Amino acid sequence: GMFQLRSTNSSVTTGDVLSQIEFYNSDASGHGRTVQSRIQATAFDNFGKQSLRFQVSNNSNASTLVDAMEIESNGNIGINNTNPDERLDVDGNIHLSGVLKVGQFTASEAAALSPENGDFIYLTSTDATFTSIGFWGRENSVWVKL
Repeated sequence: GMFQLRSTNSSVTTGDVLSQIEFYNSDASGHGRTVQSRIQATAFDNFGKQSLRFQVSNNSNASTLVDAMEIESNGNIGINNTNPDERLDVDGNIHLSGVLKVGQFTASEAAALSPENGDFIYLTSTDATFTSIGFWGRENSVWVKL
C-alpha cells in the first residue's frame, strides 16, 4: 500500500506549504488539544524542488511550533536553522559522543578553499603557507597551526 499527500495548489511559489503531517494532542489537560509537531513539504523554488521542515512545540507554549530541522532539496540539513549553507548546518552547540572525522587536505587543496574564521582542517602536505602537517584553524583571516 501507499500513503500519499497531494497539494491542490496549481500555482506553486517558493515557500508554499505543499502538504504536511500534523501530530495532534487530544489530552485536554496541560496545554490542551493542539498540534504538538508537524512535518511540512515546502516548495524550495518554483521548479518542483521541495524541502522538508520538522516543527515541534515550544516548551513554554505548546500551541506555538518552532522550526527544529530542515532538509533541503540539495541535501543540506539545518538543525535549528531553516537556511542551511552546508551539508550539515547546526545553529547551537553540538554534543558528540563519538569520533569527529575531519577531512584531509593537501596544502594546494587548502589554498583553494574559501575559508572563514573558525574553519578547521587537517593538512597532509606542506608549502610556504602551511609549514607543517597537522591541524590548522582559521583565525583573524589567517591560517594558524594548532
